[in-house]
Amino acid sequence: MPVTFWCKVDTYREQISKLDQEYDDDRSKREDLQSKLDDKERVYFSKRLTYEVYKEQCVKMIKHPDQYVVDIKLIVEKFQQEIKHFEKELPKQEFIIDTIKSRLNYFEQRKQEIDQMKVSLKELDRAIQIALEDKILKENELTRVEKCFRLIKRIYRIRSADDLVQKLYYDLPMKSKHSKNDQTGEVVENDDLSKTLNLVSKHIGRDWTRLYWQLRFHPPRGNEEKSNDIRSIDRKYHRGDVFQVRYSLQRENNTKQSVADP
Repeated sequence: MPVTFWCKVDTYREQISKLDQEYDDDRSKREDLQSKLDDKERVYFSKRLTYEVYKEQCVKMIKHPDQYVVDIKLIVEKFQQEIKHFEKELPKQEFIIDTIKSRLNYFEQRKQEIDQMKVSLKELDRAIQIALEDKILKENELTRVEKCFRLIKRIYRIRSADDLVQKLYYDLPMKSKHSKNDQTGEVVENDDLSKTLNLVSKHIGRDWTRLYWQLRFHPPRGNEEKSNDIRSIDRKYHRGDVFQVRYSLQRENNTKQSVADP
């Protein structure tokens, strides 16, 4: 991922942290507004109820004055005055309540926005984590490929050497004992061939005969000689004993070397 992306994510994280802190700082303000709203609504509903009662009672007195033994004129006038007062007062109370609710809704909306930003940030962090894991995998794969490439170059260089078969026959190291590092700066073992042969011998199992047929020898050996070698070794190869085969191959090699050397 580009550096600008990381910078944007960090900026986004700081912005969320700042908004979250501001929301926490406004907690006392929200509590005061909620308390004020509760008081205003309680007063409003009380006045509204009184207004409805006065209005209903006034209408009833005007329609049925004969049901009352007292003179209702003064009472009706008083009710009407109270009703007019409530009709002016109640809208003001409603406006105050709506204003308080609007401010509380603003805080609630900000909270929802902050929560949504946090969700988005988690998704970004998850994407970053996946990208980092993918980066590590690719770096590991690149390291593995580079190692394989260096190994292939060394194998090719050794394979192309004119004296390869002679070194195999005489069990000579493929690198000089004075060579400690290759061109990449990595330490090189003095005898890579021995390590390779040990690794192959541990895992080749019954496929060793197929490998034997493909080997080159110094001095050259014909098919009949190879066939005799395989039969000779195979007679001593009990229950897949790889170490027994290795021992037999070593003896065969020593015998051939003693014959070849004057």
